[in-house]
Amino acid sequence: MLVLLLVFIGLFGALKVLQKSGVTTKPESLTTQGGKEKSQYQRFIYYTVSRFAEQYGGEYTTHVYVYDPNSKQEKEIISIPTTKAINLSRISISPDRKKIAYSIFEQTIPGTGAAYINKELWLVDVGSLKRTLVFSDKKEGSIIDYLTWSPDGSYLIFYNNSKEPYKYSVEESKNEKMNNFPGIIAGWFTNGKLGFEKADTSRCSGGECYNPNKAFLTSLDGSESVEVYTPNKDEIYTPYYWLNDGNGFVRTKLNSIIRYDFASKKETEIIKTTTQNGRLGRIAMFPKSNSALIAVWDGDTIIYRVDFDTNVSTKIKAYSGELTFSMDISDDEKYYLLQQTNAYFRTETKIDLVSNDGNLIDQTGSKKDLQLLGFIE
Repeated sequence: MLVLLLVFIGLFGALKVLQKSGVTTKPESLTTQGGKEKSQYQRFIYYTVSRFAEQYGGEYTTHVYVYDPNSKQEKEIISIPTTKAINLSRISISPDRKKIAYSIFEQTIPGTGAAYINKELWLVDVGSLKRTLVFSDKKEGSIIDYLTWSPDGSYLIFYNNSKEPYKYSVEESKNEKMNNFPGIIAGWFTNGKLGFEKADTSRCSGGECYNPNKAFLTSLDGSESVEVYTPNKDEIYTPYYWLNDGNGFVRTKLNSIIRYDFASKKETEIIKTTTQNGRLGRIAMFPKSNSALIAVWDGDTIIYRVDFDTNVSTKIKAYSGELTFSMDISDDEKYYLLQQTNAYFRTETKIDLVSNDGNLIDQTGSKKDLQLLGFIE
């Protein structure tokens, strides 16, 4: 017994020495099977929105940051030299969470909707921060738009002048001009197909527009195309949010959020709104399971988790007022990022890290006009 007591005292003394020397344990870290330490929560990326600089007192240069919720530290990784004349048009993180693509343009008359020139598309490797010029067009035209990644992040489709599609190979650093696309791209799906939407002439009356878009699934080169949704011309137009598997989409219809399945041509109500103007605000698909986070504007902003295998929706969290939202789900699907921005006061931007039952883990948003990009590796 005396020996055990001496051993205990010795261990206690050693622990005190370690504490005094600054060596501490790391409760925020987990150890993987390979012996490497892994952070409990994934880091994520956000950026400043330079286009609101003049209205809300920010600066024009666009800054991209990595935030670590374990240490509560942020680090700037990219500075995009935007100005009053040179604007950021689109920015997107790849599905493998390893690359960021962004496009910029210059206005011939700064601060107006005048002609766009000197358009560029850049790719940044998040790990090495190596920057690669993907595409450049100095001629007058519209922006580089519709940045669409392949599911594995190895290809990027983009449009120049809104009507000239290209496919960029990350491995080969090579662009290929695409043809035969039936409309504007809506997604690149895990079933190996591309999704497109095409609008016919629409009519608007009483603040509502009618005749929603037709929807198509095509092969990667556009040579094979099937119309998978033909709308009723008297339907009120609402945006389609395509599912990752390419088998359907989610949209608002009357006072419901519905899921439309291409194969069965069936509509299924997944959420019933409680107000007359309730509508779908944003959707984020889970990386592994056939589920999604859906933000619904229904008086307040309500966040649901929807299981598409069972069409069961579960309320996760509610925010007061109508907020513009960006969302993302961690790789292990155990926690979410929810960005809340007041639609009328853009300086009130916060990004919540919440558990899958809606409990707040961390919140950041000290800078003006932040926009969430998503989790990284």
